[in-house]
Amino acid sequence: MILSEKQIEDLDVLLALKVREFRKENIKSIDKSQIKDYLFSIKWKAKKRLETCDLVDDVFAVSSAQIFEYMSRKAIQDAATLKIDDFMDLIAK
Repeated sequence: MILSEKQIEDLDVLLALKVREFRKENIKSIDKSQIKDYLFSIKWKAKKRLETCDLVDDVFAVSSAQIFEYMSRKAIQDAATLKIDDFMDLIAK
């Protein structure tokens, strides 16, 4: 997806505000990069362009449950590509 320079700046501010909102809800494990990854990988995956108003709406509409679900699925997918040797530090001893 293509974002303008202004949209990139706006997105950074919006993500910071969303993280602050999560902190107020006592959710400290979600950061800006996780929200951004979710938006680009899931919400905006098929979009070529995005209007600024949609960008704002999408960022503020994201729930912590959506982010946690996305992170869980991503962790499972990432783990599926690993070999047993990647887990030796957990298995050893």
